[in-house]
Amino acid sequence: MVNALFTYATLATLGGAAFATALAMQVVEESATLRHVPRLLLSWVAAVAILAAATGFQTGLHVRDIPLLLLNGLLIGATSVGARHAAITTLVSPSTSGSPAPQQPQQAQQPKE
Repeated sequence: MVNALFTYATLATLGGAAFATALAMQVVEESATLRHVPRLLLSWVAAVAILAAATGFQTGLHVRDIPLLLLNGLLIGATSVGARHAAITTLVSPSTSGSPAPQQPQQAQQPKE
């Protein structure tokens, strides 16, 4: 069923909120007015907004929920940014074994006489 891709229950989970935050960031970061704002700050604001909406529509938003929304927003925003960084790093320099490629040893430079 198409309307069951996102529910308020899934948006209130780490995975659902991080995925929704990543989607929101794809749209928001293209804005010329927001290019100078750090990605982590934007993702935190998006995550807090998504969590506040999910919490508000599920159980109602209360003042006592605000500290947890802010803290969980940090976790979700960092998860979203980290997942994007990991995906980009993997796509740019894929490794066949899953570990970083071994670096070639550098030769010691001899002092010139």
